[in-house]
Amino acid sequence: MTRIRMPDISYKFPPKLYIVQNKPKYLKFQYSWLLRFPWLVYSIKENGAFCRICVAFSKSNVNNGQNLGALVKKKYDNWRNAIVDFKEHSNKGYHITCVLSSDHYIDVMKHPGKSITCKIETGRAEQIRKNRKNISPIIQTGNFREILRYRAQGDDHLKSFLEAEDVLQYLQMKPPTLVESNKYLYVHAI
Repeated sequence: MTRIRMPDISYKFPPKLYIVQNKPKYLKFQYSWLLRFPWLVYSIKENGAFCRICVAFSKSNVNNGQNLGALVKKKYDNWRNAIVDFKEHSNKGYHITCVLSSDHYIDVMKHPGKSITCKIETGRAEQIRKNRKNISPIIQTGNFREILRYRAQGDDHLKSFLEAEDVLQYLQMKPPTLVESNKYLYVHAI
């Protein structure tokens, strides 16, 4: 998006015939327009201009109620009104939206740590770290009852399973020996 191929400054843009005040006049694309409008690109193959940002980021034929046409879906080659039309294009709602999308895309590509996906993954990793920290003392003491209690918090499916299998009674009982706990779970939960 940031490195766009442009015709060389010495490129001879093909002229287009216009009738101005009943006289033939040849007009052509001006290289200076590429410098004046940073979103503008010229296609040698199409012999016309396009908005590189809107071509890349517009979502359909109609954006914000505005039809996409010249500069986006088809080439622009009306050199007689170019400056006025380019200025109008710069102020169109869909162009402004596309510029914002382009800026966001470039920012994410330059700084991948800022992307939403990265933030979600970072948040998930942090939650896993906290969970492990919270459950570590329970695991180290070998108290399976506490592990089940901890795991059942916020997990309605596990909680309903434990209630259906009378395992919650087990969780409320006084701590039995490890052998008794295993027997109880074997009979009631497995």
